[in-house]
Amino acid sequence: LHANNYRDIDSDRRAGIRTLATLLGPKLSLQYYYLLLGSAHFTALMAGYRHGCAGALASLAVLPQTIWLCRRIHNRATLRTQDEETAKSTMMFGVALGLGIIINPAGEATRLGFFVPALVVAVLKVFAN
Repeated sequence: LHANNYRDIDSDRRAGIRTLATLLGPKLSLQYYYLLLGSAHFTALMAGYRHGCAGALASLAVLPQTIWLCRRIHNRATLRTQDEETAKSTMMFGVALGLGIIINPAGEATRLGFFVPALVVAVLKVFAN
């Protein structure tokens, strides 16, 4: 939702629509977007650490996608579909994290617990477009 609000920040301001993006302005709004994406990874890893679940590491399979989103949002030509791409990435994050926890719920990381979610994320990336 925030990617959509960031995209529409100028038109929303002109129309008098108040969103978090219009209140923060363009620079802080971008920082907030980065915070939203980054905190998902951080929270998953900290929860996994706290509960002894190495499967949370599988969320890192989506980290390249997250970095891509953070770079992509600066391109006006692709900004129109940023909200859609963010939603796809959120789905990939949830699938990777869920599979990682199911495959590797204990404290010791295994290759299978990371590579299966990473493979699924790669397949989703290819076929979600």
